Amino acid sequence: MIETYYAACYWGAREESLEQCTSRLFNFMECFTKLHHSFSTWLDVNAKGYKGYKAGVTRVLRINDVDEIRSLLLEDRATNDDGRVLEELGFSVFLTNKLNKEPGTSISVTCGCTVDGVPSCCVIDLPYGSGTGSEVLTTDVLTSIMNCLVSSWNPTWGIVQSGHYRRMIEPSSKQAARIGWLTYLSKSYGTIPSLGNDIQVQEMGQSGSLITLTRERFTVSNPTHLQLAAHASSVLSEAGVLDPVTYST
Repeated sequence: MIETYYAACYWGAREESLEQCTSRLFNFMECFTKLHHSFSTWLDVNAKGYKGYKAGVTRVLRINDVDEIRSLLLEDRATNDDGRVLEELGFSVFLTNKLNKEPGTSISVTCGCTVDGVPSCCVIDLPYGSGTGSEVLTTDVLTSIMNCLVSSWNPTWGIVQSGHYRRMIEPSSKQAARIGWLTYLSKSYGTIPSLGNDIQVQEMGQSGSLITLTRERFTVSNPTHLQLAAHASSVLSEAGVLDPVTYST
């Protein structure tokens, strides 16, 4: 079984202009691309959409160019049947460095959405396997990724999660914060209670707290990791910080 991982941050309806979203995406990429050499080159697939990406229609981006970032956000705006831009859905972009079928990294961003129930977000599908994955999937690198997400997007919450573990739990709603390998909670969630000696809780700047379940690579095949996740989720729900989750069988 190959266990996959993603890092993400989410925030609610928040109106932001093209320039504001451009600035946030530029700052995020400037921070993120410094964390690993595989993050330095990115491909644009927005002009042809996902089908174009599958067909190999890509171009290398000038990711350190503000004008390039602005153009990306304008490329794939949602429209109605008459071609009118749906301003309330904000701006979206999809970036990848995946070539052929090799494991790589993809980034999906939605910024400036003002529709309730449609969260703005930045979601990173992380590399996996024994090569780049083993270098990226460490708590030090992942903590740095979360710091880039938080400092650039000012989210309500964020997570580094095993895709397999995500499919094991059922949150109270799709938008509800939940516990992952690493979990960021802004100060809007209140005081984080003690989670025991095995789980690390640290301040992340002035904006919130980062919870780290284990410094090992979290995996669903390790019963101790599952116990830590269940314990943290239970304590936080009992304290009223997070909504409870159920586990699928």
